[in-house]
Amino acid sequence: MTTSAATPTPGSSLGFVNGLTLSLSVRDLERSKRFYGDVLGFIFSYEVKEIAWAGFRTPTGDVMLGLSEVEEVKPNMGLVPTFNVSDVDATRAKLEVQQVSFDGPTQTLAGLVKLATFFDPDGHPFRLSQSLGQPG
Repeated sequence: MTTSAATPTPGSSLGFVNGLTLSLSVRDLERSKRFYGDVLGFIFSYEVKEIAWAGFRTPTGDVMLGLSEVEEVKPNMGLVPTFNVSDVDATRAKLEVQQVSFDGPTQTLAGLVKLATFFDPDGHPFRLSQSLGQPG
């Protein structure tokens, strides 16, 4: 039996390509640009002032964050972007010094993962995740 080098991957028939943009509504674009750039260290990419939009590259490669200024923000608690870090406790401590709000204590699932959920200035949730190994 031979396999073709052109074996389709899941989703390829839909035209997906590398990259993902997470789009968030924010009340104050300038405040949010400072939060994502200065506090989280995302890299500012571009701004379109005519539509109150700014784009940032996250430290995870092909994931972009788009910020759109609106009059009323309704944070979505269903989708929580989760960023892998090498040390949740150290990253959390650095963010807490910057007055970033967290949702309770860090959760630890023994031998699996540590998780800490935090919020941007508009209440959008994000999560830090540290791998503790593979389940036995």
